[in-house]
Amino acid sequence: MASSLGSINAATADVGAAAGQLDPAGAAQARAAAEQILAGHTPCAKALPGCQSLLAAEQEVASRFTEFLTQVEQGVAAYQGIAVASADDYVARDGAGRAAVSGAAGGEGGR
Repeated sequence: MASSLGSINAATADVGAAAGQLDPAGAAQARAAAEQILAGHTPCAKALPGCQSLLAAEQEVASRFTEFLTQVEQGVAAYQGIAVASADDYVARDGAGRAAVSGAAGGEGGR
């Protein structure tokens, strides 16, 4: 579809549908699993060399992963809100423009 400079063509139903498919639940579940790792620290047996450093690394990775997943959850929720608000704004402004043109044409729809 050709468009002129300054015009916007949007399939707002598609934008709304895509926004509805954005779900931070997967990131929340992964974050909860990482938090369980952080909470479930198991002490090392003395006979196992390197266990302490392995557990420390596991805790560090789980901590950073938890922080990252929290940001993913927030980002998905924010993007979802932006997409919905943008589609709603587009529809509202399209309706306002249509009403203004219709009113200027004497309610004749531009005839």
